[in-house]
Amino acid sequence: MKRIKRLSLLLLILVFGFILGGCTCKPDNGNGGNGTTPVGSVTLDFYSLNDFHGAMFNDGKGAPGFAAISHYLKSLNQEKSIILSAGDMFQGTALSSMTRGRVVVEAMNEAGFVAMALGNHEFDWGEEHIARYVDGEQENGEADFAFLGANIKDLRTGELASFVKPYHIVEKSGVKIGIIGLIGLGLESDISRNFVENFQFTSELEAIKLYAPILRGEHECEIVVVSVHNDTSPINEAIANLSGNQRVDLVFNGHTHYYYAAEQRRSNDVPLAIVQSGSSGRYVGKIQVVYDRDNKKVTDISAENIKTATFSKEDQKILDLYQNYQDVIDISEEVLGQAKVDIYREEATTWAVNVLQKTADTDFAIINTGGIRRDAFPIRANTDVLYDNIFRIMPFENTIIKTNLTGSQIKGLRGSNPMAIRDGLNYDNLVDDDLYTIATIDYLFYKDYRLENGANPDFTGDLFRDYLVAAVKQSVLENGYWIL
Repeated sequence: MKRIKRLSLLLLILVFGFILGGCTCKPDNGNGGNGTTPVGSVTLDFYSLNDFHGAMFNDGKGAPGFAAISHYLKSLNQEKSIILSAGDMFQGTALSSMTRGRVVVEAMNEAGFVAMALGNHEFDWGEEHIARYVDGEQENGEADFAFLGANIKDLRTGELASFVKPYHIVEKSGVKIGIIGLIGLGLESDISRNFVENFQFTSELEAIKLYAPILRGEHECEIVVVSVHNDTSPINEAIANLSGNQRVDLVFNGHTHYYYAAEQRRSNDVPLAIVQSGSSGRYVGKIQVVYDRDNKKVTDISAENIKTATFSKEDQKILDLYQNYQDVIDISEEVLGQAKVDIYREEATTWAVNVLQKTADTDFAIINTGGIRRDAFPIRANTDVLYDNIFRIMPFENTIIKTNLTGSQIKGLRGSNPMAIRDGLNYDNLVDDDLYTIATIDYLFYKDYRLENGANPDFTGDLFRDYLVAAVKQSVLENGYWIL
């Protein structure tokens, strides 16, 4: 395992997403640092995937696909291994999204996951598509692992959302382990309002303070793990400062797609190990814990990210699983044409908003930058462009809404998100009180009050992705290639 110096500036590192290979974290008195487990102690290995986004197949960019990851996870010593997820597992590719995550759930069952903290993108299709996997009805597809969300409040009841548990307990090598799953405070603002209007994501720290003592006290858990779909240095620092029955031993992060294996120092104690493992399954996070059963404490801890591109063997049961979804796979692998030149996110974003303006036949169009996904790029010149490529660019089920705004309102939108303007119009010549038509997507419409308060909204029901697919096909028909 690669050893690094202690990170006294973890806050700075996480803010800027500095990439670290691994860390080894030991208490000042350092037992077990010679690579052997002390007498009376047990070594436990915790593994995590975060922000997988349905990347079931090898993408040729370092993500080997789930069959390779599953083979690796199933080869581990199961008596001392705990496999977790820090959320955003389902949405992102055609196969996963068109099955509303079912193929990922079934694959995670096979690989031996025990718990998953829900991410914001698990809400992209509404609560019913989350609840179906924990409702006990096998025909809907049932998760053999726990859905966790200790801070997901249902505003209709004032209680925890019905489709999540606050924590999950497992026992490995005679050690009881409590796992708290959380979603980032306020991340409901990253979800289309119509899918999350009944929920509030409350303080991660307060949820830990509530449930960690229950795990250590009532349930007699000896190790407490936090899997949180968030990545903020202040929260990790605050978790490191918890003590007594509120104490947390290790943290898996998600959401930002950063890659690090780091530590947060604690006074005269084993540091808090913190791992986030990029996205799309390019890395598997690992935190190894040495637990002294006699003295009931963690004595050594180390963290790393394991690069998955080297995983060459595949799990045959996952390959067999794909056969159940061959009709969906056939759709996802439809060849739309070829790219003429290398295509990158920035220029594709400009292309996408221009497609929206022209297809919707409005004066303006506006989209959110985050809706055009970074992991979809680059798309290389002279390579096939599949339906799945466009799905990865725009994986959300965003529909088109047209509305009318005044010239002054249009001017006020400039600079906040990518905008397109109809040929012949000029921002400088807009009449403040005149009405102009603008097309947008439902996510942005409900997020920005200036759009929601426009006049005469037209809820078309058209999928934005369908506009993009049609534009690619038209470009190939006219030019022989996809040209932006």
